[in-house]
Amino acid sequence: GRRGCCHGIRYRKGKGPPSTGKRRPLSLPLYRRSGLRGAGFPSGLVGGTVFPPLGWLTVCAVLRKNGIGERAMLAHKGTVTLGTPRLLLRRFTLDDAQAVYNSYTSDEKVSLRHNLDAHKSVEETKAMLAKWITEYSDEKYYHWVIEHENTVIGEINLFNIADQQERCELGYTIGSKWWNNGFATEAVGEILRFAFEEVHFNKVCARHDADNLASGKVMQKNGMKQEGLFREHAVKKDGAKIDVTFYGILRNEWAAKASC
Repeated sequence: GRRGCCHGIRYRKGKGPPSTGKRRPLSLPLYRRSGLRGAGFPSGLVGGTVFPPLGWLTVCAVLRKNGIGERAMLAHKGTVTLGTPRLLLRRFTLDDAQAVYNSYTSDEKVSLRHNLDAHKSVEETKAMLAKWITEYSDEKYYHWVIEHENTVIGEINLFNIADQQERCELGYTIGSKWWNNGFATEAVGEILRFAFEEVHFNKVCARHDADNLASGKVMQKNGMKQEGLFREHAVKKDGAKIDVTFYGILRNEWAAKASC
């Protein structure tokens, strides 16, 4: 049996799991709330001891079914429309293809930063958007186009969703025409608010090429802390090996910063 899996079950000496045979206390109120009787457990206690014939995993499943020991669940909402004083964050549509192409997928400076090939035609961008749009039916899919004054300037997303760990990763792209205007910082700030306040993630992570100091500043301005430097963690198109810097922020850290 797994130790620590079901705290609160008290076994009669010699009748516990073969690996332990230890007694584990179970209060009468917890026993009554647990629903163990319905799982085939005896209807009463003998000398303050429960004599369950079922294994640890079965006991745990019954406890979880009855809401005992459950962890808070993430409240996934999908890509809902969000806004800031200067930006609109919304879902992509196929009608965005030309604007996305003009703004950043054809931008050589952006493709160099992201180690991707710049799109040679708007059809490439349209095909990419078509794939993304099909994902919107998944409530765990988070991918926004960034608009400023009705102009597409970039994108931002949450990915690598880890429900059990209550963690995700953040990524963003801004067309080079709009660099150094604080747009990335503003968009990241709103997505962090959404991730922590509405979805209830406990941690959001992000990464950038170690030589992309501007991206690091965006993370720092939003309260993210550098957690490590992964040496030669990625390979560029020209074969050069590059270091990658990792950042993270916890919900309580974000809340403290937001309250200031």
